[in-house]
Amino acid sequence: MAPLNILEALPKLAAYGIYFLLGISFGSVLELSGFGDSRKLSGQFYLRDMTVLKVMFTAIITACVMLYLGNSLGLIAFERVFVNHTYLWPGIIGGLIMGVGFIIGGFCPGTSIVALATLKIDGVFFATGVSLGTLLFSVTVQRFSGLWNASYMGRLTIPEVFEISNGWVVFGVVVMAMAMFYAAELSEQFFGEKRKRLDLVPISRLRLVGMAALLGGGLLTLIVGDPSSEDKWARIPKEEKAKLADREVYVSAGEFIEAASDDALYLNIIDVRDQSSFNLFHFRTAERYTLDQLHTINTIKALRRLPDNTVNVVVSNGEVASTEAYKLLRGEGIINLYILEGGINQWLTDFAGPNVGIEKVVAAQSDTTRDRLRFRFSYAVGDNYPFARLLNMKSLADDLTFERKIKIEKKAGLKGGCS
Repeated sequence: MAPLNILEALPKLAAYGIYFLLGISFGSVLELSGFGDSRKLSGQFYLRDMTVLKVMFTAIITACVMLYLGNSLGLIAFERVFVNHTYLWPGIIGGLIMGVGFIIGGFCPGTSIVALATLKIDGVFFATGVSLGTLLFSVTVQRFSGLWNASYMGRLTIPEVFEISNGWVVFGVVVMAMAMFYAAELSEQFFGEKRKRLDLVPISRLRLVGMAALLGGGLLTLIVGDPSSEDKWARIPKEEKAKLADREVYVSAGEFIEAASDDALYLNIIDVRDQSSFNLFHFRTAERYTLDQLHTINTIKALRRLPDNTVNVVVSNGEVASTEAYKLLRGEGIINLYILEGGINQWLTDFAGPNVGIEKVVAAQSDTTRDRLRFRFSYAVGDNYPFARLLNMKSLADDLTFERKIKIEKKAGLKGGCS
């Protein structure tokens, strides 16, 4: 299922060959659209030539509809598609700088390369300026790193901001694009070099077909709706599901303690038990979530924003609820995710010891399948038990024999740029 990593699926030479052909094809489309001419590009800002808006926005909404419709139909796993991380104020300032440069020079970085390839003098100068500016930025960025890294919001999309379905956003964007195209046609008629009487219905048969296809795609995305958590888990690659089946993601108590004591790691404990069990006993620093809360956009956003060295460990009384939570979170693209082997019941069996006011009770079969706590507590003190503080148990981990399973998977690197 898409997206595919062609660097892993194909030999490197073949993969780089595909990248080369895509680059040549994209540059050719830009040149054929007239984007190698700074006069056509700058005409956008004087409302007399709206080719840039029409070509680029057509590409954007076509990709938008195909991407989200593919996600709704189960052809694309959008949670595995890289989305450029949002830095709000740096993005706004950078956009303003680029916009001014676009108006003055008539190019953006991508179109200047097209002009350079066709040996246009203004393109050569603009591309040279871009290169020098990039070099200057790279050697001075540390002087304003505070601004450069300000207002970080992580992987952020409009559906996440407003907590609405992807379908409504896609359909709204398509409708907005149609209105913009219509306004662009009227603008060219009124402000263009060859001013003419306004044609209030500037729509050809081919344009009608394109509009119908995009509106139909947006409407279908809205009707089909977003995939459920179960759908997302079903899309996980087979090798990921095999890790769960082979118990490669179940970490032992010893490795759990070791991870908490490792300064190179940040251990994030996700406790998915009921409030009563959590109050009786929980690990210090653990955060409690219900399974319903794990479905929410805000929870997923918070987990995605955690540092790259985060190890997420899901905890329940046994393994039933934590395994269900693992599937949900893994389907949402949360990486470095593991399950505490045996859950709290096994932990208390191993470490509670006598004389702490905790008594093990015989578990009925239903208690095992329902993930119930198999201990009776004289009092509820939460994380005030000695064996709830993982940092105090480091010496115990040194004496335990266990298989190390935790492997840090890196997040996708930041990508992007101007077309």
